[in-house]
Amino acid sequence: MIDFELVINGVHVDLFKDEDIVLEKSIKDLDDLNAIYGDRTTPFTLPATEKNNALFKHYRRVDINNQLDAAKKIAAEIRLKGNIYSRGFIQFIGAKYKGGTAYSYQITYFNNLVGLKDQLEGATLKGLSSLDAYDHSYNETKVKEGIESGLFSGVVRYPLISALRYWQFYPADAIDPQVAEIDPKINIGKNFGALRYFELRPLLSWIRCGVL
Repeated sequence: MIDFELVINGVHVDLFKDEDIVLEKSIKDLDDLNAIYGDRTTPFTLPATEKNNALFKHYRRVDINNQLDAAKKIAAEIRLKGNIYSRGFIQFIGAKYKGGTAYSYQITYFNNLVGLKDQLEGATLKGLSSLDAYDHSYNETKVKEGIESGLFSGVVRYPLISALRYWQFYPADAIDPQVAEIDPKINIGKNFGALRYFELRPLLSWIRCGVL
């Protein structure tokens, strides 16, 4: 732990010498699309030293018996051997008291890849006028381009996912029973079993188009 530093709002906070801080690496929580995180720690505690108390006193809620505001997200960074390893924020979980005086604070650290809800800050798709720049014709030519190379320098793509049917592989001499008749105007290709362009929907890279 000697080489580990936690800097909160510009302050190098004091740590317990025997505290184990576990940093977990994950891309996203598949069960909750709003809970998309990168690095995060398991909850850990900080001592209620004079330095830490001076920092955290600014985040108490006078309307709830001076308890720490768990809704606050405070800028923080993790440093290893003096070098910045991760930038993000901490959130309070709670505090422990002994004799009416704070003894320790329990917090969790998250890096800057936070939930979509926090990034959008209440915005709706309808209100994102910047998306108008990615309007395009919905036809077999554009969908094929979206599959092969992407539209608008790759910001818009058409993933091979259909909401209309299951795709199955058939040998060359077999006919897909779900595509008994082929109409070149509604198919990306002209062979039996070809994809129908209206089965596919566009995917927008929110980061590359500047929304996030």
